[in-house]
Amino acid sequence: MQTIVSRDSGQELRVLVKGFLEKQPDLAANADTVTAKTDAGLSCVEAIAQHLFKTFRGSNNLVFPNSRNRVELLADMLRRMCEDARVPNEFWPHHGSLSREIREETEAALKHGDRPATAICTSTLELGIDIGSVQRIGQLGPAPSVASLRQRLGRSGRRKGEPAILFCYAIETECKADSPPSDLLREGLVQTIAQIRLLVRGWYEPPVISGLHLSTLIQQLLSLVVQSGGITAAKAWSLLCGTGPFAGVEQQDFASLLRELGSREVLMQDSSGLLLLAPKGERLTGHYSFYAAFASGEEFQVVTAGKALGTLPVTSPLEPGSYIIFAGRRWQVESLDMERRTILVAPAKGGRPPALRAAALWSATACARKCGRCCWRTRRSRFWMRPHRSFLRKRAPTSGDSASPSPWWSKASTTRGFFPGPAISPCTPWRCSSGTGGLRRSKKACAFR
Repeated sequence: MQTIVSRDSGQELRVLVKGFLEKQPDLAANADTVTAKTDAGLSCVEAIAQHLFKTFRGSNNLVFPNSRNRVELLADMLRRMCEDARVPNEFWPHHGSLSREIREETEAALKHGDRPATAICTSTLELGIDIGSVQRIGQLGPAPSVASLRQRLGRSGRRKGEPAILFCYAIETECKADSPPSDLLREGLVQTIAQIRLLVRGWYEPPVISGLHLSTLIQQLLSLVVQSGGITAAKAWSLLCGTGPFAGVEQQDFASLLRELGSREVLMQDSSGLLLLAPKGERLTGHYSFYAAFASGEEFQVVTAGKALGTLPVTSPLEPGSYIIFAGRRWQVESLDMERRTILVAPAKGGRPPALRAAALWSATACARKCGRCCWRTRRSRFWMRPHRSFLRKRAPTSGDSASPSPWWSKASTTRGFFPGPAISPCTPWRCSSGTGGLRRSKKACAFR
């Protein structure tokens, strides 16, 4: 444990960094306990859970695992450890997919202070919600940014004379002869240490206030054309760029963008100079999903005994009899109601974290991995919810057969919400544009994101 004293306020900052090797936890359906293993047999997440159980009990704390899957996994493990030790549960899950009632229970447990409580949470408790003072902050892996780590640490040590305490858990994979350079360099550990040092120096990322943001500009431009039934280029630039939020876009850049949209039959201009929707633009704006700023999959409500637990984005197959971990507990799926979009569950001993992010079924090649995330979202949830695992295994290309995409995959069309383009297959040279929700060609830049 290293103690750092701030020169400005005199407050102490105590930092502890622990390293763990990544291993998959054993969550067999008949597993009755997670505490009966020796230290040598513990997985990475289980070892972290053991340390949290020993050091975080007895006070109010926040733990940030950086993903909802790990929130569920840790909350379930820690709750079961409390049950095995025959002590009241002190660990509560908190993330955006949980129902409002469950989130408020966690917030109330932290705020009331009648008994110790530790929230295993995502960035939902990073700021904005009054939860009172907490003693320690746990961070699994590097934080999303130095600014985020600073905000999280600001929750600790608010009372006069109390130090701010930060526990960082560096999670690394076991190095082998064929390990990539990022694993050999312990990239996560290095990033964690760098964030702490920058935090002590008082540095954090400056806010990003510049940028063209052309993908959002295109969405707003087409929305403006739909709203007005037609608009001149000069007025559109004035509303969106001249006096609007896209001040970084010059008239010349805006004109180039309009010409590109025209060449792709998204926009057209009549003899009077009005910008109108071209055939592809009409198809694109004809669906309600185009007007959403963020892409989100279809969600199903998770219900047990008439009580709503939260919602699950449908990104992986679920079928009756399968196990999930949700709201910090283990459940078995009893039935699926496709019309009401409801998953009925019952308490169980087995379970695995639900897939809360979109992911491809396989990654035969690097190209398949990158475009797979986009193709995955094109499939209807009704298909994925059915028990077609054997079908998918038969149809999935092997690592040596990446040149022959499966029939259903090759027929996948561009997702509504992406800009028009050709049908996508694992061999098409497209790549996912991180953070933009769209596609770009890997060799030639595309005007659409």
